[in-house]
Amino acid sequence: MSLAHPIPEHPLFVHYPALLHASLLVVGLLYGYSSERSCPTLLALLIALLLFGVCQTSWMRYRRSTPFLKHGVLCLTTLAFGSIWAQWDLMQLQSAPLPTSSFRGIVRNTPQRTVSGFLRLTLQPLQIESAKTILVYLPIREEPPSLSYGDTLMLKSSRGATPIKALKAPSYQHFLIAQGSYATLYPKYYTITPRKGMHSLSDWTSDLQRNLSNQLKQLGLPQEEQDLACTISLGQRNALGSVQETFRNAGAAHLLSVSGFHLVVVLSLFSLLIPCSNKQRSRLLRWAICLAVAWGFTLMTGFAAPTVRAATMYTIYSFGELLFRPQKKLNTLAISAIFLLIYHPGYIFDIGFQLSYTALISILLYQPFFVSYAAKLYNPIIRYLYLSITVCLSAQILTIPLVLYHFGTLSTLFLWSNIPLMLLATLVIPCCLAYALLAGIGIPIAILGDCVRILTHLLYQTATLFNAPEGRYLQLQLNEMQAWGLSLLFVGIYGTLFYFKKKHRILKEEVGYIEKILTERIKPKR
Repeated sequence: MSLAHPIPEHPLFVHYPALLHASLLVVGLLYGYSSERSCPTLLALLIALLLFGVCQTSWMRYRRSTPFLKHGVLCLTTLAFGSIWAQWDLMQLQSAPLPTSSFRGIVRNTPQRTVSGFLRLTLQPLQIESAKTILVYLPIREEPPSLSYGDTLMLKSSRGATPIKALKAPSYQHFLIAQGSYATLYPKYYTITPRKGMHSLSDWTSDLQRNLSNQLKQLGLPQEEQDLACTISLGQRNALGSVQETFRNAGAAHLLSVSGFHLVVVLSLFSLLIPCSNKQRSRLLRWAICLAVAWGFTLMTGFAAPTVRAATMYTIYSFGELLFRPQKKLNTLAISAIFLLIYHPGYIFDIGFQLSYTALISILLYQPFFVSYAAKLYNPIIRYLYLSITVCLSAQILTIPLVLYHFGTLSTLFLWSNIPLMLLATLVIPCCLAYALLAGIGIPIAILGDCVRILTHLLYQTATLFNAPEGRYLQLQLNEMQAWGLSLLFVGIYGTLFYFKKKHRILKEEVGYIEKILTERIKPKR
C-alpha cells in the first residue's frame, strides 16, 4: 500500500475525523488543567515524533500499517497540544500579579445578579500587565447600580483579592478558569465612573444591547415579564430573579440563555423572507444575508458565548453548503468546538459550553432513530408534536449525566413543558427583536408592541403553570466517576441501537433481493 492509498474503511477515521480530534483535544485539556506535570505530555510528543519517523522510513513506506501510524501521530499530537495549551493557560492565571487592596479596573462583561444578592462581574485591573480578569462580587444595598461594559470601578477591600490557586473548591476554580479570571474579590466600597464615548466594538455592542432593552422596558410590562422579554431576545440577564427559578423548575431554563435555538428562530424567519434560487448570484446573496443576520444577532446579544458558538457553527456549515461540499453535522459541530477551545481553552469548564454541545451531539445521534417513524404520521399536527417530543427527548439523553453532576436535580416535566414553551418562544423572540429595532430607529409599531405584551404574558404564565406540580424534581447528585460511567452507558446504548439498526437494514435488503429473484424466476413466460 502506497502512502497515497486511502485509509482503510473505518467510520471513526473516514466519516468523523474532526469529532475524533475534538474528543482528544478535550481529553488533553482536562489532563492539562488537572495535572501540572508535563512529563506525560512530552512523552506523547516523543512517541508521535518516533511514529512520524517510522512512517517516513523507506522500509515502512508500502506496508499496510502506515496509514494507522499516521493517524496515531495526529492523535497523539492533538492530545499533547491540548495538554500543553491548558497548562500554559493555567500558568498565566496562576502567575498574574494580584492588585492592592485599593485599585481601579474596567468592567469587561454585563453584570449579573447572583442568588446570594451580589452583582457579579469581571474586572480588568488597570496598571497591571495581564490580559486576565478578576471576578468581583459587588454588594447591593438598595437598588442595583447602573453598570455596563467599559465602565471604570474604584474598589476598596480590607483583605484583598483571593488568587485562584488559594481556592479550595475545584468546581469554583473551574468556574474562574472558564471566565478567564485569576482571582476573586469581595470589595466593601466602590465608586463608579461611567464610560464616556465608545472605544471598541464591545463598547458599541453594550450600548446597543442596553438601548434595545430600554425600548422593551418602555412597553409597561410587569417586572417579571419585562425581565423575560429582555432575556429571551437580547440575553440581558442582569435583573433575573423569580423568572430564572420558574423556568428552571419547568425544565426550560435553556430558553433563557440566548443560544443556538434563538439563532435558528431568527435565521428561519429571514430564510422565509428570502426566496430560494439555484442561480449562483442568488445563492451568494442569500448566503451573505443569512451570515450577516447571524452575526448581527450575535452582536445584538453582546457577543454572548452561546450565541458565538452557534454563529461559528453556522458559518462553518454555510461555507460547506456554498462550496457544494457534503456536510456531516457531527464534523461541523466538532470543528466549531475545536476553534472555540483553541481561542479560549477555559471553555471546557463552562457549563453552558458543555450542555450546548452535549445536547447537539445527543440530538444528532439519537434523533435519526425516531425520524424514520415520522413518515408514517400523515397528520401535520401529530407529526409536529411527535418530532418536538423526540427532539426534546434526544437532547436530554446525553445531558442527564451533566445535569445531575452540576446541579443534582433533574426536571421530570421537560418533555411536556418544552413543547408549548418553545412554540411560544419562537413567536416571542422575533416580535421582541423587531419591535426593539424599529422603536430604536424611531418607528414604534403599536400592534407589534401589543403582540409582545400578549405573547410574553402567555409565555410566563405557561412556565408558571408547569412550575406548580409536586414531584417535578428527581434529586440525585453524581460525582465525576459516576457521571462518566452514566455517559459511557448511554453511548453504549447508542452503539447497540446502531448495530441492530444496521443489521436490520442489511437483512431487509437481502430479503428484498431474494424476493426479487424469486418473482423473476416464477414469472410466467409469454
